[in-house]
Amino acid sequence: MQLSVARSGSNTLASMNGAEVLPLRVGLLVVDSIDEPHRSIAGDYFELFVELLAPHGVEVVRYDGTASRLPAVDECPGWIVPGSRRSVYDDLEWLPRLSRWVRRAIDSRVPLVGVCFGHQLVAQVLGAPVTRIEHGWNV
Repeated sequence: MQLSVARSGSNTLASMNGAEVLPLRVGLLVVDSIDEPHRSIAGDYFELFVELLAPHGVEVVRYDGTASRLPAVDECPGWIVPGSRRSVYDDLEWLPRLSRWVRRAIDSRVPLVGVCFGHQLVAQVLGAPVTRIEHGWNV
């Protein structure tokens, strides 16, 4: 299978095995902002993922992952749950709702990528233990 992307001005044309396909949309379920001073370096989560994926013909659509009503899991063909300064074991009012959404996405076999907080959430929903590291945040 071969995927290629061509650009002409603001238009993106994608083709797979020579057949034209619609541009790929990925939903970004944002639950937090990158803290300053780091956000001033390269932007917030939405800007970072747009910069990463747009050159490949991927449209990134921002959703509030803390909202009382989350989008349908099939609203986008794929999803990303990015980072947060929070953890999945924090007592957050919106976290059980987002966990149920992630479970629905997994059960529906909708492509889902978790980054940092997002991978903690996916792991926890799948039954893996997620615990606080004793020496704090480190990279």
